[in-house]
Amino acid sequence: MGERASRIAALLAGGSVEQGMVRLEGLLLSPGRAALVSLAEAAVGVGLLAVSARASLRLLGLPVPFTLQTFALTLLIVLLGPRAWRAVAAYLAAGLAGAPVFALGGGPGYLASPSFGYLLGFLLAALVAGRLSRPYSRRALLRGALLVLPLVYLPGALWLSGWLAAAGGMAWRGAVAEALWAGVLVFLPWDVLKAVAAAEASYHLLRLLYRAGQAGRRGA
Repeated sequence: MGERASRIAALLAGGSVEQGMVRLEGLLLSPGRAALVSLAEAAVGVGLLAVSARASLRLLGLPVPFTLQTFALTLLIVLLGPRAWRAVAAYLAAGLAGAPVFALGGGPGYLASPSFGYLLGFLLAALVAGRLSRPYSRRALLRGALLVLPLVYLPGALWLSGWLAAAGGMAWRGAVAEALWAGVLVFLPWDVLKAVAAAEASYHLLRLLYRAGQAGRRGA
């Protein structure tokens, strides 16, 4: 029974089983604590993405608003690594279920939003870039952070192109060109700065957590 509980907790938390305990990167936790950590990570991730979505600025003529979400997303991805997708999936599920956590609200009608493709890119980035932000080093964290951008932009620009063609009546070539300008190039300098800032903040935060853990073990 204990081994089964450990396997279930490891599956939920994205860790591995070691002698009846759950290995979660540098932590060795009981199955109960591992499950609680996983739930806490998802809850904090949903809250962080929701708050950052509200910090938005919509410029005239742009179908996609400026937000702090790519900063929050990158922070989650480089901190949680391969576990980040759980928080992003929970955020998308909450928004589509009707919680007003997206930049322009929530609900299943958000599927018709011009910016929904970027939300799909959030999940893709969490699945791919999270694994490539390891091991913990400044270079790996920066690599993972910068990789987030094309993984978000690609489905976002494709979705926006389709929306411009369908809702705006634009020819496909014109829709693609407009999506690249209004949905990628306008945001690129700002998003690169946010990615670098998120990687640097994560590096220093992880160093502090590591030192606190080392001090705690020495004290024990």
